[in-house]
Amino acid sequence: MSAQDPRPSETTTSVPDGETARCAPPAFVAGLSERVQQTRATIESATAAGEEELAAAHRGELEGLVDLAAAHDVALPDTVAYLAEQAEQAGEAPGGAPDRVIDLTVPAPRTSCTPA
Repeated sequence: MSAQDPRPSETTTSVPDGETARCAPPAFVAGLSERVQQTRATIESATAAGEEELAAAHRGELEGLVDLAAAHDVALPDTVAYLAEQAEQAGEAPGGAPDRVIDLTVPAPRTSCTPA
């Protein structure tokens, strides 16, 4: 089998007519899988500790990994479903944007600081 004719596998997805499917190298898929699992574990830990901002940051990282996987024709349907569930629980709109809007044009109240 030549390099131009990759075997169909679970890491290859169908593409529209006229385009060719790419097959991600096994080492890439293994590394990506490890990063996804580590990031999901970090999200779970942050959520359990009540660190919602940290969990949101790691959800953004996980979304980036999903995008990277898609760019290499690697499907991560379980992770996509996990992100949707996490966003719903966190009260975020689809795509990771929060339901609330913070107006950054309003000056923050000044607080006085006393030197230690």
